[in-house]
Amino acid sequence: MVSHDVQVLPNGNLLFFRNFSLEDEESSLVEHDPVKNRAVWEYRPSTASDFQAAKRGSVQQLPNGFRLFAATVGNKSTATVIDRNDQVVWSLDLSPHTDVAMQGAYLWPVEAFLKNNRPLSR
Repeated sequence: MVSHDVQVLPNGNLLFFRNFSLEDEESSLVEHDPVKNRAVWEYRPSTASDFQAAKRGSVQQLPNGFRLFAATVGNKSTATVIDRNDQVVWSLDLSPHTDVAMQGAYLWPVEAFLKNNRPLSR
């Protein structure tokens, strides 16, 4: 098992992207309780063959509890958001714009950037 993008959630659990390996035939997103040493949530798409990322990948919990993840499976790179019921909210196919495996996608608040940067003058 190879894990990427491990982060500590506000509840103390760990969230990470788990790549598939020879033992596991699909990738998954995992929330792990380090105190009880067990997975408390795992996301595997209904079509497992569509989620076999051999390397890289990322996941981020958004402020509303949704989760954003990115992966390259075969020649297809996507960024996807799922809700608290593991339903896809949106997905963006980035394949024409990526020629290598995608490492990650992250949602950053742009308000601070916009506040501290002036538009270019013409």
